[in-house]
Amino acid sequence: MYMEFRIFDVGHGFCAIAVASNSNIILFDCGHKTYPEYRPSNFLPELGFKGIECLVVTNYDEDHISDFPNLQRVLPIEFLVHNTSISPQQLKNLKKQGGPLSYAMQNLLDMMQNCTQGSGYQPLLPGIEWKWYWNSYGYEFEDTNNISVVNFVNNGYEKFLIPGDLEVKGWQGLLRDPNFCKELKDVTVFIASHHGRKKGDSRDTCKMGHVAKFC
Repeated sequence: MYMEFRIFDVGHGFCAIAVASNSNIILFDCGHKTYPEYRPSNFLPELGFKGIECLVVTNYDEDHISDFPNLQRVLPIEFLVHNTSISPQQLKNLKKQGGPLSYAMQNLLDMMQNCTQGSGYQPLLPGIEWKWYWNSYGYEFEDTNNISVVNFVNNGYEKFLIPGDLEVKGWQGLLRDPNFCKELKDVTVFIASHHGRKKGDSRDTCKMGHVAKFC
């Protein structure tokens, strides 16, 4: 199988792509860097991409979605993956507790109302094996970090774990799922959760895989 995986330097935010053998892409988050300016809405077209077959919003915080409005304007987004256990209205209420909604969040909420996730449509991504998991929003997990979408992306040679901003409590929740634990066993590239902060410490999780590289 062929797959290119690339992480972009967008400062404190996150943005990465997996490119399938037919050049279709999965975009994981769309954060951007201000100084110097570096945005997926600029660099993806410059790299020759004409559209985004799938956008994954791993976390609902601003640093994961900040370039979303610009991205929508320049590239069509066919498929959106996000944690659907929280409704757009619940997410709106949660975010407003921290102040006015950002332009990026308002645009994302609008798309969430009309996205195709769960409709049966799946983008064509040859060369990529991809699974995702999340904790459900509710009594146990009432914050955005611990309902991050955790992704496993495998090209047959390397298996990447992309965990968003999951914190220790969120890891503990997912580790109760035997299917999630099974996926962990052959992870070789582990992207640090929550930008490497102690709150996202996942050393016990790492021990369950065959991790050779940390990002």
